[in-house]
Amino acid sequence: PLGPALGSHPLMEAKTGSWGIADFDLVTDEIELGSGMGTAKIVRPASEDDVLDMYVELGLLDHDPYWAALWPSSIALARGVAAAAAADGAGRGE
Repeated sequence: PLGPALGSHPLMEAKTGSWGIADFDLVTDEIELGSGMGTAKIVRPASEDDVLDMYVELGLLDHDPYWAALWPSSIALARGVAAAAAADGAGRGE
């Protein structure tokens, strides 16, 4: 799912040990925000297990790989922030 903007982003070159973002299969989730705010695109590793494998290889056994999952609560939070921003903009006449 790497477009030109993401493929050339400086984070694509960042490394944790010998691992970089480009070493993971990535997926792009599109979240409809509602309130006229459009869509948010989230790029993340496709597998939490791959992130866990990286942590094990690096000896970082206390690190949590589950940040790579798109949690329902994160979707709800994004929609809540978008709704608050839309309401704030409407209140200011934007």
